[in-house]
Amino acid sequence: MEEYKLLKEEYPEKGKDIITINEDGSNSYIYRCGCHNPNCKEWRCSTMGSAIIMFGSNIVSWKYID
Repeated sequence: MEEYKLLKEEYPEKGKDIITINEDGSNSYIYRCGCHNPNCKEWRCSTMGSAIIMFGSNIVSWKYID
């Protein structure tokens, strides 16, 4: 089983689904935008694919969804 990684130390690969632990203890199922820009840190909903407002400071840790 994969361990959670701290967002402040490592960002996930673009386009791969992740589950997050947020500051308030909640979880989110999202992925980092898969666009051509390697520096893009926009988050997208894993279900709908639409952009979501998820500030990096709200995400504490993450791991890839198996």
